[in-house]
Amino acid sequence: MGARSSASATCPGTRGASSSRSSRSSTATRSAATRSADELWPDGLPQSWESALRAVVSKVRAAGVRAGLGQELVGSAFGCYQLPLGDGTVDVEVAADALHQAEIELARGEAGRAASHALVTCIICRRPFLLGLYNPWTVALRSRLVDLHVSARQVLAEAHAALGATRSPPRRPGRRSTSTPTARRSISA
Repeated sequence: MGARSSASATCPGTRGASSSRSSRSSTATRSAATRSADELWPDGLPQSWESALRAVVSKVRAAGVRAGLGQELVGSAFGCYQLPLGDGTVDVEVAADALHQAEIELARGEAGRAASHALVTCIICRRPFLLGLYNPWTVALRSRLVDLHVSARQVLAEAHAALGATRSPPRRPGRRSTSTPTARRSISA
């Protein structure tokens, strides 16, 4: 099956298994807490980073209470901090789900529906994400947003081609065209 831990080897039975789970759990907790700390302090952890991390979480909870979100804004379980969303959703996941649905609809020949779903992904992914922060998590998430956006634009282009939309989209109000009527006539001539 797998290698037994030293705890279960020296304490066979329930106690050994329990102690083995406990040691694995504390290792997982330590690495989750360390990852959080690494994100907050990318240039190096403060000497007492564990208490500093608790202080940051406490400040986030206090801000949540002031905003009317309640003390449970940040929970903790199994040694990890959690942000329960209740019925809420994360926009990045909505974008990924919409792209997946767009790809399915396009494969089914439902170009109009595919375009609608792809457009949702495009709208979500083109928004700026935590400008000015360049830690590993934000950089990785920005990269994911770019990948989703590019894929959604591809699906959108394929859907429009399937619908026969080969014309340029209408200009948005307030934007001036760089071409003049004379230049347009000479291009079409």
